[in-house]
Order: sequence, then structure tokens, then C-alpha cells
Amino acid sequence: MDSSSLILSQKSAFDTDFKGLISYGPDNLSFDQDLKERIRRDSKNSIKRTCPLTENIRIGELLGEGAYGKVYKAFNLKDGKTIAVKVMKISQQGQYEQKLEKIKMNLQKEITLLKNLKHKNIINYLDSCIINDTDVNIYMEYMPGGSISSLIKEFGSMDENAIRHFTRQLLSGLDYLHQNHIIHADLKGANILFDGLDNIKLSDFGAAKFIENLSLLSVSQSEVCSSIQGSLYWMAPEMIQQKGYGRKIDIWSLGCTIIEMATGNHPWPEVKNYPQLVMEIISKRTPPIPAFLSIEAQDFIRQCLQYDKKLRPRPGDLLNHPFIINDPQQ
Repeated sequence: MDSSSLILSQKSAFDTDFKGLISYGPDNLSFDQDLKERIRRDSKNSIKRTCPLTENIRIGELLGEGAYGKVYKAFNLKDGKTIAVKVMKISQQGQYEQKLEKIKMNLQKEITLLKNLKHKNIINYLDSCIINDTDVNIYMEYMPGGSISSLIKEFGSMDENAIRHFTRQLLSGLDYLHQNHIIHADLKGANILFDGLDNIKLSDFGAAKFIENLSLLSVSQSEVCSSIQGSLYWMAPEMIQQKGYGRKIDIWSLGCTIIEMATGNHPWPEVKNYPQLVMEIISKRTPPIPAFLSIEAQDFIRQCLQYDKKLRPRPGDLLNHPFIINDPQQ
């Protein structure tokens, strides 16, 4: 059997068998039996007003910034380690009290999740506290390689072997999240950090959702609009159209992120604005898949970008896709 026939044979087997290869629940190694209870418990706690780290930290260069905060490189004088500090404003002139309250609630949710997530491909949380009643500092491990998007900006698009290697790690992290009823909801190159050696980690859980009863979540117009400047091009159709959504939005975003790594651009290169993207989505179009990628890689992306969310595989299933398991470097 030649290589192309073997690929098609493996793809056919994947198409037939992917449903149910890996189940969500306590029998799977990614399932954390106590995580739900820890999240429930910690979500009731207020953000601390003091933490030991603050006294020993010296903040250095700016690493990145968003609408509500900035991330800095910092140094711990006590143990000599470099860390990252996310500084979020919770009090600012000209902002409505209702808006600030929402920011505080989102921060509490993000801290609760980060504090309880333990996986090699998820950023490691250290501590957090309120500073001077104006800011919340979230202390995390420092990833010297920067984000995937910054790597692409500096060095250009990635080789397919590197994409495969990073995708396998992303699937492992997503499998852990989804097994434990958590949606990342903002997967893209800017939110994937590289340690400068061989490993990547999911970061920025500000949009993440914890689903207790597995029902579909709703999305408001304000949530969609708040993403126009950032994550819109990676957003699943059901979110853009404000329909009920669940864990499968992360699978769509994964497909978009692979296109980003392969091309060095966002996944809708011909789309220039939000109304145009909405028209593409309403017309049931999907982002163009780069023709220069291998048959396995193209099929992997196609599986992720199924317009019907029910047809998108789970992360654990995708770990068995020919693109992932047929690694020429192994």
C-alpha cells in the first residue's frame, strides 16, 4: 500500500470511529474528581488584599497589554526567580461602577480557575492580591519564549513538524479542560505561550467558562462586540451568531490557530471587518485551508472547522488523528 492510500485508510478509520474514542468522565486520566468542588469553594472567596509575593517582587519590562490590564516581567528578590505579573485595573476614573464590578467578577473567575488548574500545558498560577485598591496583580510563571503570535511576527510562519508538535500539546491541555467542564473560549496564538525550549502552555483565562451542568451557554451581543478588536477571527460560528455554545468552540479556534501558525496570518485573510465576517459565517463558509499543507494536516483542520459543532471531534479524539500520530520525527 502506498503512502497516500495509507493516509486515506487511516483517515477513513478516524472518520468512522472518532466518536466515543475518549469519553468525558471519571474513568479518564484527565478528569480531576475534586476540581469542581474546589472551583465552587474558591469562587465564593474574595480576591486577597495581601500576599507574601508582593513584598519581594520588582516589576520590570512590559510584555504585553490589553483593554483592562498589562503583563510585566518581574523578579522575585527572595528566591531569585523571574515571573510574570498581570496587572488589572479595578478602579479607574471615568469608568462606570457597573463596568468595574463586572471586571472584578471576571477577575475572580479567572483567578479561581487558574488557581485550581494543574496541567503541564496550562500556565502555572502562583498567587494574586489587590494592590492599593486600584489594581489586581496575578502572579504567574514566566515563559521566556513569548507567545506563538509574537514568534510568528518575529520569525514568520512555522514548519508543519513544529505545528504538529505544538498542536499535540494544545490538544492535551484542551482535553484536560474539557474533561473537567471548562471552556477556554479565547484560543489563539496570542494566548499560547512558549517556554523557549520545547513546550507551550495555554494562558489568559479571562474569557474561560466553567460549565457545571453541561448545558449550552448563551452569548450576548456585548460579548461578541468586546472581541471585535481581538479574537473575532478565531471565534466559532455559534458564538458570532449568538447561539448556544459549548466546549466545541475551542476546537474551531484550534483549527484557526493552526492556520495562523501555518500562514503567519489570521485565519480569514480576505476578511477586513466584522460585518464582512458575519456575512461569511451566515453563508456557512469556513476559513480557507492552506493547500501547501499535507493531506493529514488539511484534514485535521477540516475536522476542527466543521460548521456544525456536533460534528467537531473532541480533543482526545483528535490526538488519534493521522496528522498527530504519523510523526516523521518519532
